[in-house]
Amino acid sequence: MRLESKPSPGRLLHLFAACVAVVALVAGACGPIRGERSAGDERGAAIVIGSAVPLTGSSAKMGQDMRQAIEMAVDEINGRGGVLDRRLEVRFEDDACDAEAAVAAAHNGKAGVVAFDAVTPGERDFSAVLTHLKARRPDAIYWTGYYAEGGLIIRQARGQGIDASIMVGDGSRDAALITTAGLASAEGVFVTSPPSAAELPGAAGWARRYAAAHGEPGPYSAQAYDAAQIVAAAIQAAGSTDRAAVAAAIRAIHHDGVTGAVSFDASGRRQNAAFVVLEIRRGRFALVQGPAAPRADAAPSPPPRAAAEPGPPARSTSRLSNALEQLLNALVIGSFYALVALGYSMVYGIMRMINFAHGDLYALGAFVGYSALALASGSFLGAGALGIGLALLAAMAVTGGVGALMERVAYRPLRRSPKLVLLITAVGMSLLLENAIMLFEPWGPSFRVYPVTLTRAGTSLLGVHVGYAHIAILATALALMWALRRIIGRSTVGLAMRATAFDAETAQLMGIDVDRMISLAFLLGAVMAAAGGVMAGLYYGQINFLMGFIVGIKAFTASVLGGIGNLSGAVVGGMMLGLLEVIGTRSVGGQWKDVFAFAALIAILLVKPTGLLGERVGKRM
Repeated sequence: MRLESKPSPGRLLHLFAACVAVVALVAGACGPIRGERSAGDERGAAIVIGSAVPLTGSSAKMGQDMRQAIEMAVDEINGRGGVLDRRLEVRFEDDACDAEAAVAAAHNGKAGVVAFDAVTPGERDFSAVLTHLKARRPDAIYWTGYYAEGGLIIRQARGQGIDASIMVGDGSRDAALITTAGLASAEGVFVTSPPSAAELPGAAGWARRYAAAHGEPGPYSAQAYDAAQIVAAAIQAAGSTDRAAVAAAIRAIHHDGVTGAVSFDASGRRQNAAFVVLEIRRGRFALVQGPAAPRADAAPSPPPRAAAEPGPPARSTSRLSNALEQLLNALVIGSFYALVALGYSMVYGIMRMINFAHGDLYALGAFVGYSALALASGSFLGAGALGIGLALLAAMAVTGGVGALMERVAYRPLRRSPKLVLLITAVGMSLLLENAIMLFEPWGPSFRVYPVTLTRAGTSLLGVHVGYAHIAILATALALMWALRRIIGRSTVGLAMRATAFDAETAQLMGIDVDRMISLAFLLGAVMAAAGGVMAGLYYGQINFLMGFIVGIKAFTASVLGGIGNLSGAVVGGMMLGLLEVIGTRSVGGQWKDVFAFAALIAILLVKPTGLLGERVGKRM
């Protein structure tokens, strides 16, 4: 099988050319390059070049390595007198590795290709794709995307018992791939990549200088360094900063860089680019083919995985068992949506507003749990059930407090304002929470690997592989939903909340503290979202500061699907949305699953506009 993310698979060959396509900018500011000279061409004015690298998102670490290498090259060039007797400056643009369009490789019908699928960058749940793949019994899987998703695919594939050989492309060559996948799951995975500094015979001295300034070079640091040197040399050879002249000089250049001899063909591709093949062994990338590969008399590599021999079909090939495994996947995914959807329904039921910042409380809970688990793992509490339980409680407490504070500071003063004002405020709070998580130094813009993850071991039930993680997630989610239902339906506080939802003015005349009840609704909703965030971190093993946005949108969709303001409807809607996503993945592919799910949602709402269980109008909670 071949899995692809939306960035083009051709990037394996185009990476160096892309690095060299650094646009020279003049006039000291980032104005466009023109053929004629301008005031910025005056002697002594700096020549500004630009580079687009991922500084945020799942590949931010890779982009930072490239940025440091380019800055190192520019500093050395300026130390030698600059270019055309002028100082060279570099400005960076964050592209977040979000390609505008994918170059889709169509299935060409060659023998042996049992499945082909594409996934959306940033996706974290590949269970439906992998369950479908498992039934095909592949001998090998090739992933052409980035390490953020690659590590999750490897972890989840091994968790489902898929023992096929796995190979990943250069976008996954990063230590974070091993951390995300886990040592046991990553063992034996192959990586194709341009050679790193350590694998280039002529780069040893440069690698030492880079390490002294920035630490270990990243997978593209050497290429980025050479790219900056080539751009400077091309400007010097062209004698100006004219765009066409510099481009022609780059194509004609022959540069001896740290990555070797560099030259380009007429289309701008690097000629004679070297690639290496590595294998992950005991948590490290071991070179098995490339310019510095071990000799034949070196320690042999582990034997390759044996090809599948003919024999009785695996249990997973049964259509019934495969369908049941997909149903289990849907329930786990749906439980995350349901926990967040409960908060949407509670707030709508009591305030008649949509709190679009609610999804970011899910992300906040995941990060608080991340920090709490890191502290617990390094203490006497350990990383077992006690540590996980306390981290879950800590995340629920902190996030619940933030939810109540959000209501008190942002929404209460505007409660009597038009609904549009509250809606805009909710969007603002969402952006505030996202950026606060991103700017908080221990968390940051890049994804984080959870200190502890749930085991992927499991048992067989009626021919279906049931993971212990599935059981833990579903049991915890159901327990939380039951507890919330008891609070709302059977307690005095719940009665007061339902009275407030029914008629706030009358409830206040009856002595109910309406402000307190509304704050409590925000608090309980945030607690549910935080629990979902922590469980998602434990289940997937990876979190990022934007994770709450798409989950929040889907959870809101689930609450509408079930019946906005109806708590039971929120649960049913979450599970239904999870099921629709799994069916979409199986029917039209991973990259189209959201389209399928939302199309089905529209169709359902056209038939039943108030949702599956109906909106609670007279008794909203």
